[in-house]
Amino acid sequence: MAKLILYFTVGYPDRTTFTDFMTSLNPEVVDYVEFGFPSMDPKYDGPTIRRTHSAAEYEGGEDYSGMFRRLSKSGIKTYSLAYVSDIIGDFSNRMAFLRTSGFSGILMPDLLIDYFGRSEELISTAHEAGLEVIPFFNPSTPDRVIMNIAALTHSWIYYGIQPSTGIIMPMDMGDIVDRIRDILPDREINFGFGIRSGDQAGEIIRAGGSGIAIGSALVGMMEKKDISGFSSYVSTMREVINAN
Repeated sequence: MAKLILYFTVGYPDRTTFTDFMTSLNPEVVDYVEFGFPSMDPKYDGPTIRRTHSAAEYEGGEDYSGMFRRLSKSGIKTYSLAYVSDIIGDFSNRMAFLRTSGFSGILMPDLLIDYFGRSEELISTAHEAGLEVIPFFNPSTPDRVIMNIAALTHSWIYYGIQPSTGIIMPMDMGDIVDRIRDILPDREINFGFGIRSGDQAGEIIRAGGSGIAIGSALVGMMEKKDISGFSSYVSTMREVINAN
């Protein structure tokens, strides 16, 4: 069954709303949740997600760790999205925190851009802590880099169809999926960045995608505290990808 992945910035738009939305998640509908830990410089996110980082109610450390564990125990796999620049000074302890908080793995959007020379070391440290490392690729990632980094990991792959979150450019979904499928024919490859509609989701799954990730499209619902609309939207996206 195709995977449905949701992204949230931890603590956005406020503590109560964030917790209420997390409590509403249904493990029969949602497979994975990515949690973006607020960063002072989320430079590889698009403007919508970048805005959520600066406004989130997050106190660091163990904040929300009980909620992360409860969500993981419910059957929804959780992944941290964190910038290496924010955690490099305390990387091993950060990996231990994620593991004890129930996280299955980590995505690092700046790993292959700003820390490529240390990527093998950092991936190894995360693996030693018992975490998957989810490689972040997009259409501009060289084939050689995709093959080398994929060989260092055993997880699913996150493939961005746009240059950044919430940035919409005309793309041929079939060509995008074919390109990464040709390089990594046997990996679970989930697609994200700019996915909002059922039509987009269905096209990606029909082309051979393993799943879709949605983030920016949820921000407005959270700001309006529209849990009913959010639940309806997520259920509809589940039905669409199941039907394709």
